[in-house]
Amino acid sequence: MNRLQKKSVQTLNYLASKSSDGLINRLKLIKMLWLADKYHLLKYGRTILKDSYYALEHGPVPSETMDISKTQSSDYVNEFISNSRLLVKSVKTPDITYFSQSDMEVLDLVWEKFGHLNHWNLRDLSHEYPEWKKFEDEINNPFSPNSFPMDLHDFYDIPEATELNMADFFNIPEEMILESKETFALRQKFER
Repeated sequence: MNRLQKKSVQTLNYLASKSSDGLINRLKLIKMLWLADKYHLLKYGRTILKDSYYALEHGPVPSETMDISKTQSSDYVNEFISNSRLLVKSVKTPDITYFSQSDMEVLDLVWEKFGHLNHWNLRDLSHEYPEWKKFEDEINNPFSPNSFPMDLHDFYDIPEATELNMADFFNIPEEMILESKETFALRQKFER
């Protein structure tokens, strides 16, 4: 496993370790990762996971991290998490050396704000955001593919606040978001 894959394992493990008995519903976990990546991108110009996002029926999904959460694909994965059809379990203390200070800040904030919600609440929440909504018609069309690649630039769009979407969570000053967008654009240019 490369370093980015190991960071995905540790991110799954870190959030799972925060739940009771270290056990968390996979859909809830994946939606919390989307929230963390979105917030981190808006504030710091990069995602926590360097993963490709896809729009699926149940919302945005970090593709490779989702695959890792579903399989016992390596000794490294097995050392830190176990999984079943719907659940991910933390089996060893997370290795937080993979995280920056801002990664930890955002993961803890997302857990604090959304950890009490169940997987269906978080799925419904993800359906309120523009990056998923732009694919809603295709996703609901039974003749379309079941997943669509998402553009991280769309993560910068935030809907008007409603009780469901809690847009106030993303209440980051506009100048900080503009600076973050510039940082993100530069990173993408140099990573190509």
